Amino acid sequence: MHAQKLGAEIKKIRMMRGLTQKQLADNICHQSEVSRIESGVVYPSMDILQGIAAKLQVPIIHFYEVLAYSDIERKKQFKDQIQMLCKKKKYEEIYKKVWDELKKEEDHPEFQQFLLWHYHLSAYVLKKVNYEYCILELKKLIHKQLIGIDVFQNLYIENSIASIYAENKYFQKSIKLYQHILKQLESLHSNEEFAIKVGYNYAKALYLDEQYKKALHQVEKAIETSCRTSNMTLIGQLYYQKGECLEKLGDSENESRVAYEKALFFFELLDLHTYKDILLKKMDM
Repeated sequence: MHAQKLGAEIKKIRMMRGLTQKQLADNICHQSEVSRIESGVVYPSMDILQGIAAKLQVPIIHFYEVLAYSDIERKKQFKDQIQMLCKKKKYEEIYKKVWDELKKEEDHPEFQQFLLWHYHLSAYVLKKVNYEYCILELKKLIHKQLIGIDVFQNLYIENSIASIYAENKYFQKSIKLYQHILKQLESLHSNEEFAIKVGYNYAKALYLDEQYKKALHQVEKAIETSCRTSNMTLIGQLYYQKGECLEKLGDSENESRVAYEKALFFFELLDLHTYKDILLKKMDM
């Protein structure tokens, strides 16, 4: 955080409010501390910054988003890069990039949470830590009551936790967490792309737990949302999952084959060659 820029802004707003340094410091800290903060010599603690924000009648988020983080665009580009690497499953690269970023001085709570989330997740995928340790650290990130955290980011982390539970055959814990995430998304009335992803993961967990009818219901809901929002990100995988559910439920071979053919169409359309090869082998069996 840039102490000089923050100090200059505090001084500007203090003078606009017609307050002396002594008046601003009253019941918060010593006047000399305000002087040092405004000079950019020191950065205030969270308690002092909250007190100053309240006295100046300025939301504390003003200091976080407008003043303290001059490299907001860089952080956004970094997050986009990490998310793209996640889609490509390049976890070695993610682990290194995030670790290098964590070594820098970083005070933005949301960005710090993002970095730690991907650090622990990539460490788990690379088998540097076990699943219990990873889940414990991810839960710590969620349970910290931090100012400036995007509500969706907490849900993204919960989705990672649920996926790890499912991978390690704790299906009931996974299913319960997916249900919680979907309930939260319903109340937020937005981010349908993420809701599709959670629905897909939820259906997979149900399938692995041999709850095939419920899994099919979730898949069909996710397909409906994908079609309604014209979001094709997971449409091929969803139709593949639908075909698997239909097979397990003993429905007609024609129904499952139709689902597989739709999946194949989207895999070809979206150049998802790995999924296409897996499906072709399955259809030839």
